[in-house]
Amino acid sequence: ETFPVMDTLEPYQNTKNNPDDDADHIDLSDDRMYDDDNNTQDVDNTTSTVLTQPITSLSKKDKQSPTELNSFATDIFPDERYSPGFILPLILGTLEAFAPPLVKNEGSNNNAQASVFALDMHENAFSTRNDKFSKIAMRLSQKGVIALTLASLSSKCPKLRQVAVSILFFFLQALNSDEAHNLNMWRERPQLVMVINAIQRSFVVRRSMQIQKENESSPSQEAQPIFVPMLPAVSSTFLANSLYILMRPGDDLYAQMNRFFLRLDQFHGAFVDCFSLPAFISLYCSVVDDFVQARKERVWALHLLKNGIVDMTSYKVTIRRHVPELLLTSFESRGSRKFYAVDEGEQILLLETIIAMLNNGGELARHHLLTKIGLLSWIFSIIEGHRYISFLPTNSIRCQFLKLISMSIGSVIVHFDKGKVPSYVIMEIVNLSRPLLNMYSGDEIDTFSATDYLENLKMREPTAFLSALCIVLWNTHLVLKHSSLHTNHHGLANYCGISLMAASRVLKALSGKMSSYNRMVVCLCHLNFNPDKRYAQDAITMCHNVLSYFHNNDEMEDSAQSHVIALSYVNTLIQAFPRHIGNDSNTISMILACRRKALVIAGGVEAWYECLKTIVNINTSFEKKIQEPECLGAKLAKEILSLRNEQR
Repeated sequence: ETFPVMDTLEPYQNTKNNPDDDADHIDLSDDRMYDDDNNTQDVDNTTSTVLTQPITSLSKKDKQSPTELNSFATDIFPDERYSPGFILPLILGTLEAFAPPLVKNEGSNNNAQASVFALDMHENAFSTRNDKFSKIAMRLSQKGVIALTLASLSSKCPKLRQVAVSILFFFLQALNSDEAHNLNMWRERPQLVMVINAIQRSFVVRRSMQIQKENESSPSQEAQPIFVPMLPAVSSTFLANSLYILMRPGDDLYAQMNRFFLRLDQFHGAFVDCFSLPAFISLYCSVVDDFVQARKERVWALHLLKNGIVDMTSYKVTIRRHVPELLLTSFESRGSRKFYAVDEGEQILLLETIIAMLNNGGELARHHLLTKIGLLSWIFSIIEGHRYISFLPTNSIRCQFLKLISMSIGSVIVHFDKGKVPSYVIMEIVNLSRPLLNMYSGDEIDTFSATDYLENLKMREPTAFLSALCIVLWNTHLVLKHSSLHTNHHGLANYCGISLMAASRVLKALSGKMSSYNRMVVCLCHLNFNPDKRYAQDAITMCHNVLSYFHNNDEMEDSAQSHVIALSYVNTLIQAFPRHIGNDSNTISMILACRRKALVIAGGVEAWYECLKTIVNINTSFEKKIQEPECLGAKLAKEILSLRNEQR
């Protein structure tokens, strides 16, 4: 028996169901955005669709391909065969085709107009068909159909949610039949009935609450049509994953999930927490004595967040439970553990969850994490000094942490207008550069054991960490570039600046990769440096690296401005280390060799002459050395400067 799938589907209309569409118009500074009362109301009203008639009774003229229902999963499911918009209509057709038909007969003597349903077949034939229907429903449930249906309740396509509710109706019909009770192979049937009943009752409760609010606001107005609400993705993910667990009694989390649904006592077991964050706190903050079991519960809860936060609505659910703050505190609390006691897998999963929240939570997540919570300040507290040895003990954790930093800085670049970036956000980003460079070079490590441990890490996988560091520093450069407060800014001498030794080590490691090397030079020229005289030799090396970039590179974006900033940075280095760089013949020779290129760059001649003027002034102060052979370059610089003055 075939089933015309297209005949049962209401055509999709382009209605406004995406809560992220109004992200540009949301006042993120309004604290009411984070209130409990506003959250559920937004979910009910802005992400719902009206179901005015049974989905199986729609007109046949409204035909449409079932694949057109898929409006939300094209990125997640590039293959349409695995898209819920393609699979669910077929499942609905299968269940409807094998379900025992019901004939509606009107009672002639019923003043309340109640309908009485009678079976349109003999008792034996009905029993045979119902048995077949129950077995098909059992096979589909064992293949994960119910879990997929529950996950689809968070779809932004309103018609797909209608299909999902219809599928749950047929499953509930099969689960409550006498034939299903007699199927010994369907052992998980009681748990399935418990979950679906909880969802069904939760929808009824939400509808009752909506009618009550309507009556209080306007008692004379008729009730609005029935809504099929869009659940937050984190709630639908919880329902789908918990159903998988309840179908396997041997699962490690079976007892916890079964206990969660058995404890639903409000409204006869309704899942009233469907618009919140169900079971996360009890699982992540598990109090079981078994350490292994507690870790399994925490990992499951983190996976729930990582996979469930896909939009701003889902992130808003986590705000109400203060989950972002809990995750940051949890990561920091693990810093007191010894190296051998660190759970690398759980730490990486925790960082991946925070990244997913920042990346998928929309404008609300970025505003909340960067300004309300202070994510960048928290990151700085982790990597400042030598604390990162305990907080980030392995290279894999460090690379993941750098990815979090890069995502945070990228959010500032993309989602703040030019010139409107708060100054404290810029300073927080720039302040991350020094500890990040020290993390690579191990500059602030004093104890032998810690240094030895750090060297072992770099021997294992130095390339991945270095690549991640380059991305972070380049994003920092882009922030400075787009900031009106730092236009044409170059690094200055500041004892809170970066270590020149660390910068030289990074450039040395990138010497074989010209593209990354040139980008790193540009980044470093925008950062303040520490003028400590212990780094004099590193300052000379840094000058050589920058001048080499100036002389050889022509492929960078904004090349002219970058070259001028490079020469200005060299001039600042010479002023900070006059006795060392000012008398270094190799540095002076490289500066003189840049004359030809400086002449063809806008502003290059002025920056080049400033370097010569600094060298001449330094050698004038030490005139007794002017006759020494190593100061011949300084004499030439003085002559060129005099020639320029004569031409003027």
